[in-house]
Amino acid sequence: MPISDEAANPAHGGPADPAPAVSVIVPVHNTRPYLPRSLGSVFAQTLDQRRIEVIAVDDGSTDGSAAWLTGQARHHPNLTVITQPASGGAGRPRNVGLSLATGDYVFFLDSDDHLGPEALDRLTRMAQTHGSDVVHGRIVGVDGRAAPVDLRTTRARVTPFDSPVYWTLAAYKLFRRAFLERHRLRFVEGRLLAEDLPFGIAALLRADTVSVLADYDCYYLHGRPDDSNASRQDLDWCEYLHYIGTVLATVEAEVPPGPDRDALMVRHFHGEILMPFAAPTSPAPGRPPRHGRRRPPPRRALPHRPGAGRPAAPAAAARPLPARRPRRRTHRRRPRRHRGHPTRAAVRRRRAALRPLPRLPRPPPRPPRHLLRPHRPRRCASG
Repeated sequence: MPISDEAANPAHGGPADPAPAVSVIVPVHNTRPYLPRSLGSVFAQTLDQRRIEVIAVDDGSTDGSAAWLTGQARHHPNLTVITQPASGGAGRPRNVGLSLATGDYVFFLDSDDHLGPEALDRLTRMAQTHGSDVVHGRIVGVDGRAAPVDLRTTRARVTPFDSPVYWTLAAYKLFRRAFLERHRLRFVEGRLLAEDLPFGIAALLRADTVSVLADYDCYYLHGRPDDSNASRQDLDWCEYLHYIGTVLATVEAEVPPGPDRDALMVRHFHGEILMPFAAPTSPAPGRPPRHGRRRPPPRRALPHRPGAGRPAAPAAAARPLPARRPRRRTHRRRPRRHRGHPTRAAVRRRRAALRPLPRLPRPPPRPPRHLLRPHRPRRCASG
């Protein structure tokens, strides 16, 4: 739930606070309108706030986000605010927050999204029960934005080759911090889009246990009304495709040749190469967005009458049509032919084509050879 600027955090009981179980890292850049919803969902978690560490890293915001975060830090002792110059993407703020995290687990939350009230409690309990290095929570798309994958089955152990988890390589998951430090996993810095691909690929392929929590809506993925999400921005396609080539080289280094590597390559071809071409682009001035325009109805859906599909005439000019008497059937209705069955005429044509040709009459027998010689009269011998 959103929090207001005047909200205050009640004092915690007990002389010493327990060690944080999870560190929530929030990169912030010009998202002041969404911060009450995003951080408010963290402060409203059912997990004890003394076990949640929140690290908000402001990446050169110019809309007052840093001042708002500083004011909230006075009311929430578990909130740490870091300010830094703009770095061009969410990679550097996440790396800075990861270097300061002290929780057993780390969760990356975007500043325009929010969590379900029981998300952190359920995710950490599942990770502790099954010894998971990575836990995927169910993602819900709202405000016109679709979830990257629909997780429907809760499973204690999955792999990228027997489940759809590899189709969501974004950072909004729960990670064991010791696992990230052991493999020295960090985000690509200075990129606005796809900066979390190498991080997500290495985490899924190197993790000993990957779990899925699909029976609770953990993460709410929001779309912005002004289409200012990073995934909606224009791309330098030559540079982007070159970068995707380095990502595919990472997959090639992690997975040996075979059907498993081929399946992952196909996923990247569809997800990172083909899918951006289907995303809605910025409309021309005075033209509605592509996803807001309605397509005309197909022709088969229009009534079969003159003027079908045209705007209706005004009500005052419309004249009532005379009532038509139902036509009586005076003949037996022919049975409807099933689709794919040939007509009788077609059957006759096929049979005629397959009928053997009639035999020609045999020529008359040839006469004997001696009858074909010309007749020569014999000469009489003279005496």
